[in-house]
Amino acid sequence: MKRFIIPVIAVLVIAGAALAEGCGASSDGGLTEAQQRNNDGIEADEAGRPEAAFALFTEAIELDPALVEAYVNRALVLVELGRFDESLDDVTNAIELEPGDVNVLARAYAVRSGALGALGRFDESLDDATKAIELEPSDVNVLAQAYGNRSGALAVLGRFDESADAATKAIELEPSNVTLLAQAHVNRSRALAELGRLDEAEADRAKACELGSMKACDLVP
Repeated sequence: MKRFIIPVIAVLVIAGAALAEGCGASSDGGLTEAQQRNNDGIEADEAGRPEAAFALFTEAIELDPALVEAYVNRALVLVELGRFDESLDDVTNAIELEPGDVNVLARAYAVRSGALGALGRFDESLDDATKAIELEPSDVNVLAQAYGNRSGALAVLGRFDESADAATKAIELEPSNVTLLAQAHVNRSRALAELGRLDEAEADRAKACELGSMKACDLVP
């Protein structure tokens, strides 16, 4: 089998996974106006309207500057829009607000890991992915995102054994987010190829393609 190399872009950390819904409630038990804007932003993003989502998350933040989820969600949308420096600012604000929900805090570190990776700051990206993992979030998708980000950063840093191990942990978590699962297979494929384990690398490439990763499908084994 001919050796294939996964392009660097294919192992870049994933900046986003699932958007976070607003927590808490208004005094009458319903959502606050800020939380409603946040949830509307999630719906807009899921409908493929990131610009509209950005505007709604911005409104949510203006209504409630302490709504951590809105900062994290806007950071994710900014990544979609390729505005990585702004994404980094938003998610850093979220972390500095010190959310009490471990899943929200872990997601914030995972998202910042992705933004740092997209900016080529891989050592810092690895640090944030590790922090997210150490928080032990109960949300499987958040934990898989963190392991996937760790794997991607390690691969770019040339630490291929560790990269493969982190990708395996992401895969074993069986995240419901298919993009996360596909990217974990892509990351492991690249690491295994670099380690000379080409048959295993091809199996992961094929699995990533089956899961919908166009980058993996475009590669020729």
